[in-house]
Amino acid sequence: MRLEQVFNENQKFLWGLTYRMTGSAADADDILQETFVRLMQKPPANTEEPLRPWLVRVAINLSRDILRRRRRQGYVGQWLPAPFDTENNDDALSLLDVSETMDERDPSARYEMLESVSFAFLLALELLTPTQRAVLLLRDVFDFNVAETASVLHVTEQNVKTTHHRARRVMREYEEKRFVPRK
Repeated sequence: MRLEQVFNENQKFLWGLTYRMTGSAADADDILQETFVRLMQKPPANTEEPLRPWLVRVAINLSRDILRRRRRQGYVGQWLPAPFDTENNDDALSLLDVSETMDERDPSARYEMLESVSFAFLLALELLTPTQRAVLLLRDVFDFNVAETASVLHVTEQNVKTTHHRARRVMREYEEKRFVPRK
């Protein structure tokens, strides 16, 4: 399989994943490029198997590195994600893997995909550790099963289940605090 074909088949998916991981389109662009540089320089040992799991693993690991670096560097105030306008923006929607399949999806699925890049969702993700963030996105946004998620992150299935449970709890607590009526 040619590299150009692999890139074209996986670009949108990986960009959408890394944007949700980092909350930054610029970081997503950089991670996407670095992922394919690594594919060219050090391809996986078995190139007969599908490349997407390997690409997802590399992209997730690069995203986690950026998130860890961001936490270590410190930031005055609260770090805010860099959302982009998805309304009437077919280019942005295509990068998120939303526009091409809109006709095939029901409206609630399309809303869920758009909600997964909303400012509020990206802000809530900041409360999670990089691993919790990766597990939550892979499981809840991209519908990876437990075994696939464990394989991508190189952890046990039990670890994925526990991390997923904890990530959902953090998100639920965030939602509850957001909607508490003020007196």
